[in-house]
Amino acid sequence: MTVIHRHKIAVYFVLAFVFSWLLAGFMLARANGSIDLPGWVHYLVAWGPALAAFVVTALTEGTRGLSDLLKRLVNVRFGLDGWFYAVASPLLMLAAAILVSWITSGVMPDLNKLGEVDYLGGVGIPAALLIWIFSFGFGEEIGWRGFAQHHMESKRGFLLTVLVIGLIWAFWHIPFFFYKDTYMAMGWVSFPFFIVTILPGAIVLGWIYTRTKSLLAVALWHGLFDFGTAAALDGGTVAMVMSIIVSVWALVIVIVRLRQRNPSLNAG
Repeated sequence: MTVIHRHKIAVYFVLAFVFSWLLAGFMLARANGSIDLPGWVHYLVAWGPALAAFVVTALTEGTRGLSDLLKRLVNVRFGLDGWFYAVASPLLMLAAAILVSWITSGVMPDLNKLGEVDYLGGVGIPAALLIWIFSFGFGEEIGWRGFAQHHMESKRGFLLTVLVIGLIWAFWHIPFFFYKDTYMAMGWVSFPFFIVTILPGAIVLGWIYTRTKSLLAVALWHGLFDFGTAAALDGGTVAMVMSIIVSVWALVIVIVRLRQRNPSLNAG
């Protein structure tokens, strides 16, 4: 138990990978025809980080730590600006991306596709929203931001923390490249690019969490972003535009943070 207390961050990351990759292994076996398994198990893979957060918190901080984690999970008191970042910003990005796709292609993206979810088919837009928020939204954010960033940021600083988590987060996705069609289509050659696209998301989510101290806020943002980028609305323009906007947002955050740490950068 002492080892877990002394190395709880490392233990957390190991367990997050073990829990998720174990289920991902079943999905891989399913893709190879080895076992008969419902495709929706893929959405349980997302809960590995959250499960690891609850386990390590219980072992190292007991009921007091679990209570704090749950309070941050249901925290809705993060002001109008926090609600804007958590809900309005991803929806505005989606609207802007749809507009760009429409203008550049001359064809309005099929918005009905927003109601289609991999492995589940056409469930409708409200259900698709809930699926994304409660799977990859809460499932990942309770862990990456709620445990990892919560415990790392005070010692390692914001930028180093979010970059480390972003890098680990990218590698956590590796099993998807073996069984999920969209990832397999990208191929391993795209993995370095995939890391580059993940890091801005980690920066923005980390920034929202720092401002709101709410896991609900980052879960909503994460779920809404996936809701827009995962839908096959067009040939990929919508997802690309949304990712570009997040990258620009992340770059602004980094520049501001660096200037706050080094006032001399503001000279001239």
